[in-house]
Amino acid sequence: MSRKRSALKEFIIYIAAAPVMEFNRFAPRKMVYTLWELLAKLFWKLNKRRRRIALDNLRSVFKSMPEERMEDIGVRSVISMVWMYVEFCWMGGMNKGNVDSYATVEGWENLERALKQGKGAMLTSMHIYNGELVSGSIAARGMPVHWVIREVDNRFLDKKMDGIRESCGLKIVKKEKAMHSMIKALRDGEILAFTADQKASTNGVWVKFLGRWSSNHKSPAVLHFRTGAPIVPIFSFPKGDGTHHAYILPELEFKQTGESKRDIFLLTQKIADLQSEFVRKHPEIWLWMHRKWSVQPNEKEISESERFAEEARMKTDLSGIK
Repeated sequence: MSRKRSALKEFIIYIAAAPVMEFNRFAPRKMVYTLWELLAKLFWKLNKRRRRIALDNLRSVFKSMPEERMEDIGVRSVISMVWMYVEFCWMGGMNKGNVDSYATVEGWENLERALKQGKGAMLTSMHIYNGELVSGSIAARGMPVHWVIREVDNRFLDKKMDGIRESCGLKIVKKEKAMHSMIKALRDGEILAFTADQKASTNGVWVKFLGRWSSNHKSPAVLHFRTGAPIVPIFSFPKGDGTHHAYILPELEFKQTGESKRDIFLLTQKIADLQSEFVRKHPEIWLWMHRKWSVQPNEKEISESERFAEEARMKTDLSGIK
């Protein structure tokens, strides 16, 4: 009985949400942007809990930044995330013939060079504006891209959203049962695309992210060591007209030490360093409301990570991003 009640509740939510998604897709873009920007500002003002989380996170990272500047970054971060949802709805109309009106990509040669190794490639992005749309644009250009995403807690919305993703060429891999599918995609010489900045809680590896201990997902490192697939960072920016420009950077270089646990830490830390430097340069498009640091390591975990940390003093290079 409870399953039926749950399904009914999910369907009611879907019936309410689906017309909004269609409105976002077909209404004039300027009107949609303006409407959702107003709603984002209202959310920032009324949701005191999320605003407090965002500002606390910003204060912990940018200790000398004026409060007014942090407030502005917080608001713009919410607007960026809301626009990301709106632009997701537009993906249903993206195809090879019009993909440049959604996103342009710089650094194709880096992805092609990685794929020539015959081991597939991992495109690692983060929660900065619209990595999903950019990954979809790569798929729309004819590249075999598997987007790794968790299931939405609504079976009807999950199916609709997967349909939007698949319509532009993305192949879907659900995180809940992902490892086998991810390994197969890489061994078939294809592309895995996913965000790599979420909180991993007790299932991750403790690294420094923006100067604070954070449990980051170790999947990119584990898959790299298991398959040899290169890790290729990708970052994207909004261009201000509803389109995006993405930068594909050269694959991350890493020399294994031979100790599995240490290597996973070192490579995960290298990814975190690169992402940290990007967020410091462009804080307004990262998701500061995320409770990234809500779980902290115990003394033993800190000691182990600090033992490895001296070997992770690797200079990251964002010179490929203008």
